[in-house]
Amino acid sequence: MTIEEMRQLHHKALSDAEAKRTELRLVLASRYRELVGSSDEVLRMRERSEELHQLVHALPHLMAKLVDSSKVSKAKEAKDSTTSSFVSESDVLRRELANLPRIIHRSLDNQDVHKAATSLIELMSLIATYTDKFPLANALGNAILKKDFELSPMVEAQLQLTYLHVETIPARALRMAKTILLQASSDAQRSASALCTLNLMQVPKPGAVPLLDLYFDSKAKLLHSLLNQLVTTNRNPLLSPSAAQQIVVETDNAEAILSQIVAILQHDIILHPYRIFVLRAFAADTPLAECDLVKTKASHFLAAHLPLIRTKVKSVLVSIAGTTASALGQIRQSLYDKTDGALSQLDEHWQDAVNAVVDVKIVLSQQQQGTTTPVDDARKFSLWSALFSNTFSSLVHSLLTTSFSSVHVKVVSTLRTSLANAPPFTFMLPHEAYRNTLKIATDLNVALIKVSDDAHELLVHAEERDESERRLRQSLYVQTCEIMGRLVCELRRMLIIHKSNNNHNNSSGPSSTEDATKEFLVGRLCHLLKFRLTALADLLNPQHSPAVLGGGGMITLLELQSAFELADDNDDGLITFEEAMEAVESAFSGTQFHGAEMIRDTLLLSNAKEEGNQANSP
Repeated sequence: MTIEEMRQLHHKALSDAEAKRTELRLVLASRYRELVGSSDEVLRMRERSEELHQLVHALPHLMAKLVDSSKVSKAKEAKDSTTSSFVSESDVLRRELANLPRIIHRSLDNQDVHKAATSLIELMSLIATYTDKFPLANALGNAILKKDFELSPMVEAQLQLTYLHVETIPARALRMAKTILLQASSDAQRSASALCTLNLMQVPKPGAVPLLDLYFDSKAKLLHSLLNQLVTTNRNPLLSPSAAQQIVVETDNAEAILSQIVAILQHDIILHPYRIFVLRAFAADTPLAECDLVKTKASHFLAAHLPLIRTKVKSVLVSIAGTTASALGQIRQSLYDKTDGALSQLDEHWQDAVNAVVDVKIVLSQQQQGTTTPVDDARKFSLWSALFSNTFSSLVHSLLTTSFSSVHVKVVSTLRTSLANAPPFTFMLPHEAYRNTLKIATDLNVALIKVSDDAHELLVHAEERDESERRLRQSLYVQTCEIMGRLVCELRRMLIIHKSNNNHNNSSGPSSTEDATKEFLVGRLCHLLKFRLTALADLLNPQHSPAVLGGGGMITLLELQSAFELADDNDDGLITFEEAMEAVESAFSGTQFHGAEMIRDTLLLSNAKEEGNQANSP
């Protein structure tokens, strides 16, 4: 670096320093007022802090002065009370007339109808003590008229105004009490207060029997309103996401409503009457009712409403569960947890309440009406058994019927598609025929295993597992026999129809080739069904047949063969649609059943007659 360059750098540095100095002076000059203002604010904050400091230190002295002044005022009040110890009866009466209406309205605002009723009766008794001009006060009040006491005009006017003010309270209290009874309540105190109010506010007093009738009628209306909220909907398997979400919401609502119904039966029908009328654990003015009367009323209520609830629950469960075993299993678990599974969480007097309030013979007589099985008096009452156990058993049977029918339709449809798309017999490759029929047999085996697994998911809890598994295995045995019989009949009918068609044409052209293809594929499928259906070993276990598990009720092979021979009029070894219809119509003649509809629904032969007519048409 040259000397000239160094001089330039030095001059530049001096210029920058002078510029910064000038900028600093300008900044200080522009912010001077702000700096001065900040200093003033700091001074004011210091003054306020000193004032607060002084007040905090003076606070104990101020509290001491306040305590001294309160002591002086109390001493003065005591002195005044000693000097004026006499209070006239009129003053007491006026004070009570002013205070009791406030207590009544405050109790009504707090939904405490019993306190409002007792306070109202106290007020009416007070009014009836000094005058007999008000009939309602004389009826509700329990007092003797003071004839030797003369009311001043002011007190008499206050009596009249107070009576007019509370004259409509009894009707309002009665409405509130009835509204409380129409609500589900887990607190027996609330129901007892409503019943006491109904007993106190009515003239003459109704007594125990009308109050019990009103109580159970209110609970019946509550149950009917909840049952009407349960909506059954038809389920479409092809649902949009929004529709699927709506179904989830409906399922949740149904479970919530069913939980409310169970809670009403547990608390309002069994526990609360026991605690109110039997134990008399609440107000002393609770109406007296004999234990046998309470037991009869509650038992007849359960006998009348349990069948109605079961019917509605079954229709709703079928709607929300569809054919999904897991959904039905979740609902079953939830309902069990709220009935028999919740016994340990219920009131400690639950079993005593059941024994005292529920007559098992009356309750179960409606359920077993039409059967010859006598009702066991020693049998314990269970809401799960009374409401849901048999309901879910029948639902399992319905789901199994639907599932097996779906499997049958799918297998037959797949086979018909394969037969329709099969090449002529001379061009058919054996390995392709084997592959197609093997897929049908394998799919059928997988479907049977899935139906069985889904059904076992619905087994109930440990207390009923043995009985439920016995019923389920028996139902699986019967349903599997039915679907395999349908499938065999369908396969034979395919071959019979085409043979009759071939005989009608009386030619050996394309029809004979088509028959050969169908016979080859159906024969291959039957061979594979014999060896590939591994699920049949468990489903058709002879130990699971109704004859073994149910102790009878099944026809023997000889009886079945004899019935078949009677129905087979032309002795060709095959019962046609017309023969089956004629046989069933003869068997059910004189009854409400129709043979043709039974055959169509049970054997899936609704189109057999039409197919036969088409096969015989030229």
